[in-house]
Amino acid sequence: MHTTFAMLLALSMVLLVSCADPDTSSTGTPMSGAGEGDLDQRIERLKADVAAGRPATDAEELRNRSLTLFAWANRRARMGDDLPWSLPLVVATLSRLPYEDEQPGRDQLEQATGQLAPYVEHLRLRDEDPEAMGTAQLLNVGPHPINSWQTLEIEYVVGSRPLAEGARLTLSRGTNANIEEPTAPGYVTAETNRPDVTLVATRGPVSYQRIFQPTGAPVQFEVSGGTLNPGDKVIIRLGDKSGGGPGVMMESLSNDFIPLELYVRLEPAGPDYVLPRLGLKTKGIEVAGVHAFAPSILAVGETFDLVIRSEDIQTNRATGAIPGYRVLLNGGPFRELPPGQDAIAKIQHIAFDKPGVYRFSITSIDGSIRGEANPILVEQDPLERIFWGETHGHSGMAEGRGTSDGFFTFGRDDANLDFLVHSEHDLWMDDAEWEKLRANTQEFAAAGDFIPYLGYEWTTDQNFGGHHNVVFRTAEGRDRIPRQTHPTLALLYQGLRENHAVEDVLIIPHAHQVGDWRYSDPEMQTLVEIQSFHGAFEWFGHMYLRHGHHVGFISASDDHSSHPGYGVSRGMRSGLAGVIAAEKSRDAIFNAMKDLRTYAVMGDRMILQFEVNGARMGQRTPLANERNLRGRIISQSPIDTLVVHRNSQEIWRKDLRTLSGPVGKGQDRIEVEFTTDSQPLLEQRDIPRGRRFWSGTITVDGARLIEVDAPAFIDVDLQAAEIDPQQLNQINFRTVTRGQTSSLALVLEEASADTKITIDIEASVETRGNNYTRLRRGPIDIPAWKPTFRLSELNQGFANKTQDVKGHKDVVGLRLVAAESQKDHSFEFVDTSSRDGDYYTLRVLQENDQLGWSSPIWVGGARSR
Repeated sequence: MHTTFAMLLALSMVLLVSCADPDTSSTGTPMSGAGEGDLDQRIERLKADVAAGRPATDAEELRNRSLTLFAWANRRARMGDDLPWSLPLVVATLSRLPYEDEQPGRDQLEQATGQLAPYVEHLRLRDEDPEAMGTAQLLNVGPHPINSWQTLEIEYVVGSRPLAEGARLTLSRGTNANIEEPTAPGYVTAETNRPDVTLVATRGPVSYQRIFQPTGAPVQFEVSGGTLNPGDKVIIRLGDKSGGGPGVMMESLSNDFIPLELYVRLEPAGPDYVLPRLGLKTKGIEVAGVHAFAPSILAVGETFDLVIRSEDIQTNRATGAIPGYRVLLNGGPFRELPPGQDAIAKIQHIAFDKPGVYRFSITSIDGSIRGEANPILVEQDPLERIFWGETHGHSGMAEGRGTSDGFFTFGRDDANLDFLVHSEHDLWMDDAEWEKLRANTQEFAAAGDFIPYLGYEWTTDQNFGGHHNVVFRTAEGRDRIPRQTHPTLALLYQGLRENHAVEDVLIIPHAHQVGDWRYSDPEMQTLVEIQSFHGAFEWFGHMYLRHGHHVGFISASDDHSSHPGYGVSRGMRSGLAGVIAAEKSRDAIFNAMKDLRTYAVMGDRMILQFEVNGARMGQRTPLANERNLRGRIISQSPIDTLVVHRNSQEIWRKDLRTLSGPVGKGQDRIEVEFTTDSQPLLEQRDIPRGRRFWSGTITVDGARLIEVDAPAFIDVDLQAAEIDPQQLNQINFRTVTRGQTSSLALVLEEASADTKITIDIEASVETRGNNYTRLRRGPIDIPAWKPTFRLSELNQGFANKTQDVKGHKDVVGLRLVAAESQKDHSFEFVDTSSRDGDYYTLRVLQENDQLGWSSPIWVGGARSR
């Protein structure tokens, strides 16, 4: 870190700390010498202020009220209460006001007091009459098959307070709920055991609705004609089929907890009280694919297990009959598994007696299902191994799906990860949930087998620092430093340093709610996340490097469905962190991440080796004008292109698949590529550009279209390419990009230079980069586009056309490519430069569009301090 920057950062910390509440603990619970008694007094003041409608006098008083509410809520959470889901979010929002550019006026302070009111009332009632709200249970939890039609029944039992005329129950289920059409999907009805009471179906808002649920006004059932007394029951049927409707559609991912929220309004003009969340379960369906996992690096004679996972069309663990499999090794017979195995099966105690590259492939006995494992490199005496992990994933504890138990189970058993972080958002977390994360981190740990790390995601928008995942080396004695009490990046750094040794903390910013690349803590923030299901953001890592920060690269999934480390979402494979360490142990892997001994991959577990003058990823070699760059990539899919950057600028490229021509010799493979970038147009830390959806037709004239091959189309919901059965020279397609290329290949016969390929692209709407942040360049409507190519335009096998999209250049490309390519490639070249502190990175593109990125290697210079 430059001296001037270090001084400015230190000064900013001092100034920010002077504004902080001095009576607040690192967990967000206000502290004082009076302890819980003092909290009781502050709670009483808060209740009185809210009841009287007295607004706070300024932002600092409002912050103190919010933190009192948070402390009160955490007390209830530790007692076992399920809190209003958005309560920590409201605290985080209001407690940050003293740090805003503009201080709130009286109207804003009055409005904020109103925001606190429903949460204060909820906690007050839980303290004074915990049975008042009643109870609810889901009668048919499941697990239900994914994408199946079901009827879900919720039983509500009236609590200690009756529900008189005008009271109501609200089911927060958005557009999946329908009260208008009995024959339509998601029809909802309600009935009660009291014949004199009618439940009138309406729609309307609730005091605090869970976000990231299906959108639309929630369904409400208002009591009419009588009173529901304590002990009376209400049955709500979501997906009622009695009127001829199909039911309600289950989600497409298997899960052990998909939340349903029920609210009760005890009085017509009163607030809505949220009941403890209900959760249904889903499971995978029949086998549609198979995948296998193995260690990436092994020693000669070292034993290991090959894990074989049968999966459905959505990569869920399959259910039902599991077929028999033939397992091949380097193309030859190895072993057979009989039918009826578990969906996750193992071939144990395998060993290789010679160095080399080994590849397993799997096919069902009838040949209809095929899959493969990641490549294995066997060395005589490997000094280091590659371990695969996930540092960023969520569950239903925040805004997603699933339990923490299910999250860790999936990462260990289904994704076959070596290490895992359940990095839940602090924005929605209470103390009881933090303790659950701590307990699971300890309970799922298995020495030498599976290593969970305790962590969380510090969650604020880019104006205050952006999202950062915080990971601890060990779980014991660790307190989170949450946004509620530490709302700026400088305060996060300071709070972590004050409460934990820097060698035990790892901070990882990510791009889609963009981290602040102008600032970094050089001892804790050593990695940058450059890819997730949100998109590919290589530029984000380079922004940190350009600003002089010594950081390495990793990928993660940011999965929100408790499917960490293995899956597909929004056209993207789950990202993974490849960590290079001598052994699989808690300290070795954590130290490797602190030392930048990492690389990032999108999905496929490629083996990536890269060095400059003998220095490897994350290291620094002495200044020399002549730099010898060497690398080796052992990939799962054929290697397409290798690119080396020096100081974030491309200096070398090797293309392993493009042919220079000519066309017309037998069958030609013409690849159509759709590419968008994700970098903001402005470098003032706007969030990345959103997704572009591509759909339309590809028409071939002057050649015979034999087939379309789309190995990169992995998301069945968003990607497809098939020959139109009515027009055999035309392909109907759809796909999506955000910072990467999505490609498909046309296999042609009788092609010539005059062959014309027309790509008729429909108009589309660009997605927002995020749902809850400020944008300098918002999403736009993208007009239709009809680029047309003749194969005579191919220059050295390439031709590109661009469309200007409000400053971004979207590209449709054509390439003549080889039908086969290498999966094991080594390279070496010499670069010359006299600049002190140059850094080099390597990017790998596979045929299936999956990417890999090395961490940087520096020549000369000095690490930031």
